[in-house]
Amino acid sequence: MFCPINSLFYANNPEIAIMMAGESSRTTHQAPVAIDTCRYLGALIIGLVHERSSSSNIVAHIQQIKQVMDDGATALGYTGLL
Repeated sequence: MFCPINSLFYANNPEIAIMMAGESSRTTHQAPVAIDTCRYLGALIIGLVHERSSSSNIVAHIQQIKQVMDDGATALGYTGLL
């Protein structure tokens, strides 16, 4: 699984990191659920790298993850995944 590696490689640009986590999963997992799961895992890793530890930061981070995932899914032609 390349998801953690991509997330760490692109850690300075969270949007790209999340997108690449999902894209890297396409070589072995074509199902939209698997791609979204990798994107979500990548987003969690980015959150840990950037030390989002308080509960208010975590809620804000999860909302930001959802927005980035929705934007990415729309850009890739997917709708209504989350």
